[in-house]
Amino acid sequence: MERSTKLTILAVTLTGMLMSCAPRVGIVATRPPAPVVVRPVAPRPGAVWVDGDYIWQHGGYTYRPGYWVTPRRGRAYHPGHWRAVRNGWQWERGRWR
Repeated sequence: MERSTKLTILAVTLTGMLMSCAPRVGIVATRPPAPVVVRPVAPRPGAVWVDGDYIWQHGGYTYRPGYWVTPRRGRAYHPGHWRAVRNGWQWERGRWR
C-alpha cells in the first residue's frame, strides 16, 4: 500500500478508538422524578454519603444508587444535578474536587 493510504487507515482507526472512549451523555425531553432514597446509617465515622447518579446507557438515563465512602484528604464531593439544555435536560455527574 502507499504511504498515504496507510496513514489514512491509521487516522480513521485512531479516531474511532478515541470516540469510543468519549463519555456518553444524552438529552431527555423531561427529567425523571427524584428517586426516593433511604440513606443507610454511616458505616464508620468520617464516611461521606455520595448521592445517587444517573448513567447514560442504551439511549436513556439509568439511576445508580448512592453509597458511603471515606473521602480523600482535602477533597469534597459536589453532587450531580439536572441542567436545562437546548432540547431538554442533561445530567451533570457529581464529582470530587
